[in-house]
Amino acid sequence: MDNGEPLSSISLKEDGELTAAFDETLLGGAVVIEADGLRVDQESWSGGLYSREKAPLQSVKVKAVPYYLWGNRGSGEMKVWIPEGSM
Repeated sequence: MDNGEPLSSISLKEDGELTAAFDETLLGGAVVIEADGLRVDQESWSGGLYSREKAPLQSVKVKAVPYYLWGNRGSGEMKVWIPEGSM
């Protein structure tokens, strides 16, 4: 819901920092984790699963919410582990 789909196209920047922030708009308020991340640009990449071509990446903000809030905010993908990527 916060990061768009598909979540499989998101990674965290190797040198990025994780920051905690209180978001009062989340069901009465909750601490969320935010980080600088990367997303595969699906629209401009023609490579496939076994392509030798590197996927083009774009910078994005990644937002992680506590698990107990995930199911109370509408349907969407969930990801527990986010890989590390580089530009």
